[in-house]
Amino acid sequence: SECESALIKMMLAPKKYTPLLYVDCANGIGASKMRLLADMLPPGVLSIEIRNETGTLNHQCGADFVKIARKAPATFEDVRVNERCAVFNGDADRLVYFYKKKNGKIELLDGDKIGLLIAQFYKEHLEKMRLIDLDEVKFVIFQTAYANGNSSKYMREQLNTPPVIVPAGVKHLHDEAAKHDCAIYFEDNGNGTATFSKEFPVLLSNVLQPEAAMMKFVNSIFNEAGADAISTLLVVELIIRRNDWTVQQWAEMYEDAPSMQLNIPVVDRSLFLTTPDETRLVEPAALQTKIDDAVGRRRGRARAFVRPSDTENTVCVYAESASKTDAGKLAAEIKQAVK
Repeated sequence: SECESALIKMMLAPKKYTPLLYVDCANGIGASKMRLLADMLPPGVLSIEIRNETGTLNHQCGADFVKIARKAPATFEDVRVNERCAVFNGDADRLVYFYKKKNGKIELLDGDKIGLLIAQFYKEHLEKMRLIDLDEVKFVIFQTAYANGNSSKYMREQLNTPPVIVPAGVKHLHDEAAKHDCAIYFEDNGNGTATFSKEFPVLLSNVLQPEAAMMKFVNSIFNEAGADAISTLLVVELIIRRNDWTVQQWAEMYEDAPSMQLNIPVVDRSLFLTTPDETRLVEPAALQTKIDDAVGRRRGRARAFVRPSDTENTVCVYAESASKTDAGKLAAEIKQAVK
């Protein structure tokens, strides 16, 4: 079949991509499924080393631990510098990647980097098939206000596909994505997927180019019902293998803008009203003016927003700037303005 041909093509020996992948299952439900998958896959395609299968759920491991602590999970001490590592959360619906650097730190590839990798793959294939040029396919990338500004910039400037910003929360992302032929959404925490309309496979079946077969194969891997770390992992591995990339080449697509996030207790969160994309305040208007002033002093090298919590009387301040220090200063300025 066309899909099998695409798979065989993918399996051709790459030069830079290496099949070895370490996977932290966070001692959660993904471990047993990952074990089955690891035993099924030919080692020349993907050789999976599973860690954290049966211990305490998310203890010193898992996607949130790695993202927040910015260090490798427990049991990864023997993993060498530059080796590719994938990390699930306990529910196996979030995925992030990392690799160890020579300086002892890790380089994190979060949901923004995963979403961008997948978006680039789809944009490239749709362009080669001229489905976007002919306006036959509505291709959309969704992000939230928390997406790193440099990932959004890459989408605008390199993919020529400005992301659509929707309110935080996977439900908002999924509901919007389902309205389009081909949509990709990922939160920075690694939660996300791709969705396709009923018409999209029909359009692909009318295209004879090999890109259509490859795309059909990738489509079949995704769990369109919602975020699924195992499905996403397979898609990521397929794409970077096809690109013949090292994990470092993937990481170098863009450098994260330094950011700072603060949660501030407030008396009444309902007093803070945002625009639909949550990037600006409608009320209090005076606070938004102060945010604009603080960002403006940084001459186009910063952004910031304040949004109320969905569940408690706090507001979140998110700030990006040219350095980690200045992102912290910007967040602190806005915190003072909130108080």
